[in-house]
Amino acid sequence: MTYGVSPTTERGGNSERAPQPALVGGDQMESGTPSRWEDVNATAEMIAQAGRKLEGSARGVGQTPVEVTAAREALLVVTAAGARLARQLDVLASAYESSNVAEPSTVHVALDQAAAAAEDLGNCAKVAAQAIDGDE
Repeated sequence: MTYGVSPTTERGGNSERAPQPALVGGDQMESGTPSRWEDVNATAEMIAQAGRKLEGSARGVGQTPVEVTAAREALLVVTAAGARLARQLDVLASAYESSNVAEPSTVHVALDQAAAAAEDLGNCAKVAAQAIDGDE
């Protein structure tokens, strides 16, 4: 199967290329895989937006109740989005899984590791949000 790169997406004025399977040369993947990549991209963007909000609230000189609440809410978004991203990446890893092969493909392993990292991110954000709750 041959893979390409998706069209560029605009983020914050910068052009970025998001790797996606492009069905090249008539090869077919499981139905819906390109939209799964779009779902992953949307979830990653949610995490990035929450990260920007979190960074903005952390820059404040004094931690006002509003800034603390904004940070906690951003962490809760990262918590939920991290879990969602982990599930999405697990589904994609399964789509790239090759049966009848002794070792998993590089893509499958990378997606599986990315899913684990997304799960870790969500868990860390959850602990941080709980720490904020404990400080209030």
